[in-house]
Amino acid sequence: MESIKESEDQSVEDETNDPNDLQATEASMFSPAITSSPRPMSPAEMHRRQVIKPRWKRKRDCDFLDALRDMEDANRATLQLGQEQRDKFMQLLLESQAEEREMRRQELAFLQSEAEESRRQQRDFQAGFLSVLGQFVQSFKK
Repeated sequence: MESIKESEDQSVEDETNDPNDLQATEASMFSPAITSSPRPMSPAEMHRRQVIKPRWKRKRDCDFLDALRDMEDANRATLQLGQEQRDKFMQLLLESQAEEREMRRQELAFLQSEAEESRRQQRDFQAGFLSVLGQFVQSFKK
């Protein structure tokens, strides 16, 4: 424990040994940045700087607005493409459902015709059976 504390104390001492570094650090941390100007600006220079800045700002704003418009156009195109794909999917789905309904209708019609044919065959069989049975009964009566 003591060795850790000693090493920490030593590192603190090492950091604070140079008074010039300490003063420079304090000066940079606690005082505002001092900028020296070689000469004062004339009113014309100040006006020129003020005129130039808004142009840059306008250009940046225009560039920013152009970028936003481009992004908006790309977003609209993506949304339009998505809508077209959804519409196409819905159309295919509706067509598929219509085909399925038609197939079910045809299947139902086929099953109904098969059932009708089966009933007709059953009636014919029963009528034939009754006819044969009637003939059989007639033969025993004689």
